[in-house]
Amino acid sequence: MSILNIQYIISGKERTIDLDLSKKNEWTFLDDLDLNENDTFNINNDDFKVSFDLNLYKKRHNLHIFSAYACEEHNYFNLDFPFYLVWVNNSNVYALIQENKKSNDIRDDLNGIKLRKESLNEMFRGLFKEKPTYFEESNSRCKSIKNLEELPKNGAEVRSFEETDPVTGKVSSYASFVPI
Repeated sequence: MSILNIQYIISGKERTIDLDLSKKNEWTFLDDLDLNENDTFNINNDDFKVSFDLNLYKKRHNLHIFSAYACEEHNYFNLDFPFYLVWVNNSNVYALIQENKKSNDIRDDLNGIKLRKESLNEMFRGLFKEKPTYFEESNSRCKSIKNLEELPKNGAEVRSFEETDPVTGKVSSYASFVPI
């Protein structure tokens, strides 16, 4: 099993771990945390060449709406996946949302290529002790997901950044997706 590099920032406090099966008991997953809006989560898996950035966009009782962005790296290109992860913690069910359509998979923003299931499972492995069930496959049929209000079109937006090389002092600019 590959190692996940995970970073949580919850209520302004940062926690990180390189997670594999032997360290699973050392980590506190979302199932056991009291979350607040704007808590952030970053998950990277170098073996699968995938990363996830999530922000708790909205929380109402047991309903958690994360704005999210996934990036799958390939040899000569990256695939970008802006989306929402909606999770109901008391019934441990989820939905993925793109352009206000609920699904159990997500597609890249340009070509409609699906994020690999193995990559998506790495996100779930980094967030949850027990993988949630897709809401339409669940016995609970969560009304809070079915009756979800309309969300902004994308779960992520493009932002510009600048970095200064510490050696040369050269400033370089780049754009990247970040969860809203």
